[in-house]
Formats: sequence, structure tokens, C-alpha cells
Amino acid sequence: MPIDFLSLVFEVGPPAWVSNNWWFIVKTVTTVAAIVLVKIWSAGTTNPSERDMHGRVIMITGGTSGVGASTVLELGRRGAQIVLLTHNPVSDPFLVEYIGDVRSRTGNELIFAEQVDLSSLHSIRKFATKWIDNSPPRRLDMIILCAATVTPPGHKRRETAEGVEETWMVNYLANFHLLSILSPAIKAQPFDRDVRIIFATCPSYIGSPPLSEALSKKSWSPGKAYKRSKLALMVFGQAFQKHLDAYKRPDELPMNSRVVFVDPGYSRTPGMRRWLTRGSLWGLFVYLAAYFVPWLLLKSPDQGAQSILFAAMEPGLGRGKGGRFIKECREVDFARRDVQDEEVAKKLWQESDKLIEKTEKEQALVRARQKKAAEEKAKQVKEAEKAKEVESLVNAIKKGKEAQKSKGKKKTKKDTSSTSPPHRRSSTNPESSINILVSPGPGHVGFHWVTKKGAAPPIMTNHAPTMPRPPLPPPPQLQAAWERHAEAAQQHNASIRHPVFFTEKLRRPPLVLSAGMGSSPVAHGYVYQDGRRADGSSAPKL
Repeated sequence: MPIDFLSLVFEVGPPAWVSNNWWFIVKTVTTVAAIVLVKIWSAGTTNPSERDMHGRVIMITGGTSGVGASTVLELGRRGAQIVLLTHNPVSDPFLVEYIGDVRSRTGNELIFAEQVDLSSLHSIRKFATKWIDNSPPRRLDMIILCAATVTPPGHKRRETAEGVEETWMVNYLANFHLLSILSPAIKAQPFDRDVRIIFATCPSYIGSPPLSEALSKKSWSPGKAYKRSKLALMVFGQAFQKHLDAYKRPDELPMNSRVVFVDPGYSRTPGMRRWLTRGSLWGLFVYLAAYFVPWLLLKSPDQGAQSILFAAMEPGLGRGKGGRFIKECREVDFARRDVQDEEVAKKLWQESDKLIEKTEKEQALVRARQKKAAEEKAKQVKEAEKAKEVESLVNAIKKGKEAQKSKGKKKTKKDTSSTSPPHRRSSTNPESSINILVSPGPGHVGFHWVTKKGAAPPIMTNHAPTMPRPPLPPPPQLQAAWERHAEAAQQHNASIRHPVFFTEKLRRPPLVLSAGMGSSPVAHGYVYQDGRRADGSSAPKL
């Protein structure tokens, strides 16, 4: 169809709508072509290198967003074992979901995370010390430093919890501290292992003031702070490469670790968006309304990661000298001479060491005071719990004593009521009998009624009173029983008296006692049964 249209245009000429609107068509075509060309140019170069990353251990900062996240995806697809250093704890739901998503998208389960707060020197030291405290040394093939922060224009200077300016701390001092501690692990890698330390930098280092000029609080601005931190990072990277080159391996083989600087270019990362929107909602609204402009002129995170991937996979960068600068997937020169100035690097290294030493000592004292306060608080809480427990125990004992007293009062009332004369049965009933227990002393007599069908429970017990009481007259049945026992004792008839513990062969010897209430007619504690015979006479027997 296009051939027919072109042949028709060649033979007959352009259609009327083309000849009448040719200027509009020219402008439209030119505009579209210009947009396409600008987009192709701003997208940058694609990484032409490939490398088998299986089995290689890569440590990366800033790998959860922006260019770092795209780098993690590409390296993960190639089989690398990746350790993400993140600000959030490992149990954070966002981080857990992110790690799971990366594993599913790359098909690589060897992607892990470690919590390292780059705004805290203590957090960095704790992680790095744990990493190098291993025998044999852990494998480490590559360190990619992508993490950075930026303060939006118009915002005030901010400091970390340890008192260091935030931009300087995260963009430079954190990397300096991390590599200084990990240096033994880097040097301990085998000679045939290609170890690379990749610094992600920015073209803004070109406009930075000299590092010899201190940036005071009055002259501080977000732009100056960011540019200065990037320049310091590049100066330190060159000094660190010289530090590695000066190390003499025990096997006397050449050093195999190399520093590589990478400029990924301007990309549509969260940091760039924060800078363009000035950290405000109105700025975000304008950014979204005019999104076509950043889309056209800025790289996507995937396009920005191409130079970092080139630095990680290009075989030629694993040979020769270190400290090279990569931009658009090719080696370029530094735009400033002081990047390779040894005097500037030496002074920067010394000042950084002093700042870290001072800050860590101060923070160690702060942590010691906090620990002591926490221990004292825990001790107070423990003592309060003990006091509460003792108090509850005392209260329980008091309640028990009160309950025991109330029970004692009830028992005393019950005993008092039980000493009153019981209901007396008629002594004229021939179907009943009395069991009498003779106890030592006068007035200590217990008895109960017994019928022919069985024994009834005691109906009266006369205990010895604790306080002297007037003697009570004995019941008529008891008086009659005493008289019958006295009569039997006077007759000395042993056949009618059988003690409980005597058998039929062993009779109790005769005993003569008076019949009064003051003495017992039988041995103390003996039980006799008084029953009535059919003829009405009484005969005491066992």
C-alpha cells in the first residue's frame, strides 16, 4: 500500500490535503523527529558487555530504589549473590515484600538484606565488624556504592543523630567508614579473584568549592553540600585505590582489587524528583503536570544503570590500573585536577579519621549513659514488681487470718450452743437404752441413747468447762444409772461387770467405791451398758 501511494504521488502529484497543509505537515514531522532524537540522545548508551555473575558476592548500598534497584535486578538475573545494605530493619514489611518481588522477577533466591543505617557510624561499624569477623574470610567480589541523599533547595541544614551534617555523612563519610573497616576483607581475597569497588558519582562534583575551604553553617546551602560530598567521595576513592596498591600480599602477588568511578547521568530517581519538586506538594504538582519534560531529558533508572553494569561486567576493567572513570559505558578523564591531588586526599583522610574518632567516642559515652539509665529503670521496675508481690502476699495472709477469726467465732458460738441441755427422752420407754462413758473427774460424763434397731448419734456431751461454772443437777436417768452402778459395785459381783478390754476368762477384780457423783464406780474410761430386763429389774453388764 505505501508503494501504491508513493507511485501515485510520483505520477500525479501530492494529494490536495498535502499541498494545502504542507507547512503544518513539515512542522509536525520535524517536531516529532526532534523529540525522538532528543529522547535517543538523553537515554544514553546501552551496556555492551556481558559477564557470568554466578557465584559472585556483591554488596550494594541504595539498592531499593532508583538506579540501585535497576542494578540489583540486572545482576540478579545474571545469577549474582547480592547483599543489600538497607536503612530499614530486615523484618520491615516493605523490605520483605521487596526482596520477595526481586527474587521472583529474577528467579534468583540468593538475594538478601542487612540493616545498615548510613547516617549512623555505630551501625556501620557494627555491620562491618561482624562481616570481617569470620575465618576464613568471607567471599566478596564487588562493592557498589549507590546510596546518596539530597536536601531540597530552600530547606535548612540538617544533622544526623550523631551530630554530623546529613549530606556529608550519607554521601561521603559513611562510605569512608564502611570501606575503612572492610579493607582487611578486601585485601584477604584470593589473587585470582577480580574484586571491584564501584563509586556512583554525579557531574555536580565539577561545581564544588575546593575541599580546602571549610563549609561553615552560614555559607551552607543544599547545592554546595551535595557537590562537595561528591567531590570528597571521588578524592577518597583515588586515595583508597592507592591504599590497596600499597598493600603487600603474603603470597607476594599483585593486588587484585580496583576502584571504578561511574557517572550514571541525570536520571528520574527519587532523589532527582525531590530536588526538582523542592520537597513540596506544589512542586510535586508542577512536576506531574510537566512530566513530559523530565521524561524527555532525563534517563530512566534502567538507562542510568547501564554504566554501572558496564563497570561491573567489562572484562578490561579487571586488568591494569584502578581508579578509572566511566561515563556512558566508556572511560573518560576527570574534569577536576584536585580529584587526584595527593595532598588534598591525605588531608581529607586525616580529617575524616579525626571526625569519626571524636564522634564515636561521644556516642559511646551517650550509649553507656543510656544503658545505665535503662538498667536502673529495669531494676526499679523489678523492685516495684517484688514489692507488689510481697504486698499481695501480705494481703492474702491478712485475709486468711480474718477468715480464720470469723470461723473461730462461729465455732465458739456453736460450742456454746452445744453445752445447753439436750432434749430429754422419756425414761419410761422400754425400747430405749443408754450408753454411758465414765471419764476421770466429776461432771465428765457422756452418754447416748441406743434403740434395739441400732445406735443413735450422741445427743449430749458434757465437757469440762474452761471457766468455773456452777454444777448442774444430773438428769434423772443419769442419776438412776449411777445408783445402779454403785449398788452393783457394793455387791462385788464381777459377773455383771465386764470391762471393754477384758475377756470372758479374765474378770475385773472387785472394787468398792462410793456411789456419789464425785468418784466413778468403775475404772476410769470403762463403758457399761444399762439395760432393762423383761421383768423390769436392772442388771448392769458389758
